Amino acid sequence: MEARTLLEDALEQLNYSSAELLFRLAQLLEEPGDHRDLRRSRELYQRVRDEFPFSVYRERSRARIEFLDRHFFLIR
Repeated sequence: MEARTLLEDALEQLNYSSAELLFRLAQLLEEPGDHRDLRRSRELYQRVRDEFPFSVYRERSRARIEFLDRHFFLIR
């Protein structure tokens, strides 16, 4: 089983989320390949930022959102 599937299953089946789990899945979804899903990645980073304000992953998620917006979503 690939890492993305394992992480997605953990989120769905366990009805559990953690900042680290969401952040790691978002990272995987950013990587080039067939599994790449930048919109989903951004959504997961946003969840980390919004749902885990005291997490060590909050600032890193905010930075990734800014990067994705600048280079993929808010291009002028």
